[in-house]
Amino acid sequence: MSGTISISQIITSLPNPHTFTDSGPPYTVWWTAQDGSGEPSLVITATGNDLNALTVHATSDPEAAVMDTATTKSSAGGGAENISATSTSPPSEPAETITDRPTADPDPSGRSSGTSTGALAGAAIGCLLGGLIIGALVTFLIARRIRRKQRESDERRQHLVPSVSDKLDSTRGPAPESSVNTTATSTDAQLANVLLDATPDKDLEMELRALGDLVRLHVDSNYHTQPVQLDPSILSHHLYDLGFPGDAAARVSTLCLDPRTRSTALVHIISAIALRSIDMRSPGAPSLLPSPVADLVNSAARPHGTDKEFPRALTKWRVLSAYLLHPHRAERTPLAPPEPATDHQVHQLVSALNAALSPFAAHGDAQISHLRAVLHDFARYGCLLLSQPSEWGLVYGVGLEGPERNQLGVRAGLQKLTRRDGRPYEAPQTVTYPETQAVA
Repeated sequence: MSGTISISQIITSLPNPHTFTDSGPPYTVWWTAQDGSGEPSLVITATGNDLNALTVHATSDPEAAVMDTATTKSSAGGGAENISATSTSPPSEPAETITDRPTADPDPSGRSSGTSTGALAGAAIGCLLGGLIIGALVTFLIARRIRRKQRESDERRQHLVPSVSDKLDSTRGPAPESSVNTTATSTDAQLANVLLDATPDKDLEMELRALGDLVRLHVDSNYHTQPVQLDPSILSHHLYDLGFPGDAAARVSTLCLDPRTRSTALVHIISAIALRSIDMRSPGAPSLLPSPVADLVNSAARPHGTDKEFPRALTKWRVLSAYLLHPHRAERTPLAPPEPATDHQVHQLVSALNAALSPFAAHGDAQISHLRAVLHDFARYGCLLLSQPSEWGLVYGVGLEGPERNQLGVRAGLQKLTRRDGRPYEAPQTVTYPETQAVA
């Protein structure tokens, strides 16, 4: 008989005595049956290189017949595996049959298993990964819950602490200077996030140059170059009322009466007065700034000597005023001039200017209308500078004294005096230089 059988089937199916030799491969298992006299009558041998698939050989003693068959099978449901062997023995001895028996546990040595090593490793890795994922999820949920409780606790504390701190402050006295500075810095940082946005330097420069071109166009289109019979002192007096110093007023009056230099002189007059009207550093001049700002500029006491804090305080007040006066401050756009009040200011300034300009006007109504439009544009530029976090300076470039006596300013320059946080530069940062024109 021959066939295949596993070592576990041999152990569980065949009765003792049997002998197993594990010094392999190849492996060998013997089972010996005895007859009535105690002598061996049948020997079953299983050999092979794989303990799960041994080849079965059945033999008897020399007089015994050769065994016919040996078969192995496995139950369909993964249950017991069976082996059956039938021998042909002498007539006096009945045939022996190895009956089916349930399969026992795999070999204790671990060399035989119903589940492969790879499957076990995969299951272990899967369990490990699943445990890590579950642990991370639990940790995340716990951390989120802790953060939510902390946030709720902070909110409750914010509602409760002010009342308690107010009582404590009444007994503590003034806070240390470092604490005050820290609070001020924090407040400034919070305000910076809601104050009006800064306009790029290049845009401010282009707007100023456009105003200079507009003044030149106004003069070329609305004033003549014919001789005028006018007492220079009268014209000088009008210019003095507008804010020109005595010597400068007399010099400009002479240039206005000369047809060759009149155009340049008129550009200088209009530019200088319009720029002074939007400059916070020129108190007392006719102003095109919003009335609350103009009133404070004119009423604030001027500093004596080197008062470094006054410019800083004035800058902070200016920035806050632009924010508070803005009708739509949440948009953070530059402040626009309030139309009814600005119309009145423009009307007054046109009247003051025309006291000096009207003798040279070519078209009365057109000149007045166009001059009003020009001054409205200056008022808008004044509000634009008013809305900036940095301090800006307008440079006129008069050039009526010293070596530049024969030069007359026709276009203003622009300088940046402070950073956005109010800290002054060591030297003003010039964005555009003033322009002058030669006069005889």
